Amino acid sequence: MPKVSEKSTKSKSSAPTVTVRSPAVVAPKKLRESEKREEFRKYFTKLKRKLDLDKNLENVIWLHLKSIKMDTPELFDKGIQNFGYRL
Repeated sequence: MPKVSEKSTKSKSSAPTVTVRSPAVVAPKKLRESEKREEFRKYFTKLKRKLDLDKNLENVIWLHLKSIKMDTPELFDKGIQNFGYRL
């Protein structure tokens, strides 16, 4: 352990300066097409149980979401409402 001299601990300067760093802003991860589709598959499984939907609607709704550019997980709910279902 290094020795600290008397002079360095008894400085006559003001209080020590504290630097606070704000958390880095992280951009949302851009999902690939296959990852978006997999997220929708999981989402649709839950939605299918909730609304008692036919499993064949999965592809139809997915194509609808892609066509209206709501094919990201954050926009799935809005896209389903745009399709005509109430959540």
